[in-house]
Amino acid sequence: MTLIVTLTTGLCFLIRDNRRAFVVSLAVGAVGAALIVASVAGLHYGHLSGFAFMVLVGIGLYLPYVAAQTTMFERLIAMTRDRGNLGYLIYLADSFGYLGHIVFTTVVRYFDKTPNYLHLFAVTATCMATASLASIVFAHVYFGKIGDAAVETALPEPPVLLPNPAIATVEGE
Repeated sequence: MTLIVTLTTGLCFLIRDNRRAFVVSLAVGAVGAALIVASVAGLHYGHLSGFAFMVLVGIGLYLPYVAAQTTMFERLIAMTRDRGNLGYLIYLADSFGYLGHIVFTTVVRYFDKTPNYLHLFAVTATCMATASLASIVFAHVYFGKIGDAAVETALPEPPVLLPNPAIATVEGE
């Protein structure tokens, strides 16, 4: 799993154009989400063993996560030419992930006394992958529309500061 995810994400850094790299990172996220749905279907219909299912779901989960943490946020800031902090975006995304985990665990623990964890995992994975695919399509459309406007209205280069002759100092004072 690690090799596949690292290699896929690492190859995105070969793309020099920020917009293209951003779109490729969205596509990597979509492939990961589609892999989750296909893995759940494969397990359900008996085409995958439990081990193959867990490996494919693991790849499907980590592809979008790593792509967002490394390429997507970085290239989004560069593409829009806004001033920003990559660390804040990563912190924000991780915080929502942790919050979702706590809410989910709490709800399952208190409302389902005898959960079937495989079924629960499969349903949750399918729902989250479907929501991720919808979000990726929305992001592609949204940033495709504002991307051109953002590049055209980018912040101008800061002015070059020239020495002020009224404040000139005499050497040797």
